[in-house]
Amino acid sequence: MAAHTSHIGAHLPHEGLGRRNVLVLGGLGAAGLLGARVSATLATGNPRSRAAGPEAGLPTPPAPPAPGTPPQEPVSSGAIGPWQNSTHSTSTPAEDQAAATGEGIHLIGDSIATRLLPVLQERLAGRPLSYDVWNGRPTAPALEDLARAVAEDRLAPTVVAVLGSNDIFDPWPFAAQIHRAREIVGGRRLLWVTPFVSRPSARSADLRNSAVLGLALERAAAAGQIELVRWFELLARSADRVDDLAEDGVHPTGVGSAALADLVLTTLG
Repeated sequence: MAAHTSHIGAHLPHEGLGRRNVLVLGGLGAAGLLGARVSATLATGNPRSRAAGPEAGLPTPPAPPAPGTPPQEPVSSGAIGPWQNSTHSTSTPAEDQAAATGEGIHLIGDSIATRLLPVLQERLAGRPLSYDVWNGRPTAPALEDLARAVAEDRLAPTVVAVLGSNDIFDPWPFAAQIHRAREIVGGRRLLWVTPFVSRPSARSADLRNSAVLGLALERAAAAGQIELVRWFELLARSADRVDDLAEDGVHPTGVGSAALADLVLTTLG
């Protein structure tokens, strides 16, 4: 995968990846976050150590990486590449209309959602499902599409968001996007799949940034804004078979897609 033009979903998974212990790597990522907190507390003379919003004592988040920036292990996941021309699939107007009432569900997401979609279509057993899945799409533009669905009165009463994997390149605005999503969907039910990214080119950096996204989602869930579908947690607890579930460190395999669908359906109740 050409790192300087990458986004999550830019290329098909490849074979032959070595097995890795996500618990160890996740621990390294958590240690990095803890180290950043300690460093921020000690760096009293650094202007970047000033409080940013409610995060008193933490440094101001770094600026997004410049376009074309490759991953730099273990510091950075690099910059997101062009995604706008990637595969994009949406439900038909008839499917939108059917899902907009009763027990309908709307799936919005990226390439992980693309893998999940056919399994959900099979397992929902006739429950109306609309969808908007776009490989490589980060959260901010996805929410524009979500807001358009609301404005056109075609959004289902339950929304499943599979978003965040393409926000690892700049994870710090993600919390604000979660709040924005809540405002857009109004009183609708909002489920959110916790992102897991660990590409071979940036394993620990990706996992650390996934943890930043996960923390924002945990806080939103604790505040009653969203319900979590714990995909990251499933993979972290399945370290001995993570390659069977996510073959490239990101995208669910057939077995992984089934496991993710199980999580979604269990959360839906």
